[in-house]
Amino acid sequence: MKIAATFSLLLALGCFGCRSSLQAVNSCDCCDTTYTSIKAANNCLLASGSPKTTVDNRLLLIAFVTNNIKANQKLGWNIIGDNQIINIAKRQYLLVTLDANNFQGSTELSELIAKYKNTSFFVITNQSLYPFGSWTTADNKEFVISQLVTGNGP
Repeated sequence: MKIAATFSLLLALGCFGCRSSLQAVNSCDCCDTTYTSIKAANNCLLASGSPKTTVDNRLLLIAFVTNNIKANQKLGWNIIGDNQIINIAKRQYLLVTLDANNFQGSTELSELIAKYKNTSFFVITNQSLYPFGSWTTADNKEFVISQLVTGNGP
């Protein structure tokens, strides 16, 4: 509860930009769109050419799903299922929805897929696909928000 109260206070004070990794996220040409591949998300970042889309300021939020990949991709940001979490995530992350059963990528992500076997989950990564946080839809809202606000660390 303390995390949620602190976060609400920061939002009320307009202090969301206090952290360097959250400073330049109010203007993102790529955030509202959701992606079906990591390549497409990274291409948008490269095409925008904005200094606000550096690796430190723009992270990926990957939704690994275990069934109905097309239906889950069509959900877009609504795959998260909570408006407050969606609004927080859209400030800093590009959402990519992928099939956990057919993903071939970094060792770290493969280990997370094994950990969450047969469960859909979310993971925060940088553009090099190094994970910084993960959770399932069963985790509580305060935990999810704490993961999103922490991003790739202080």
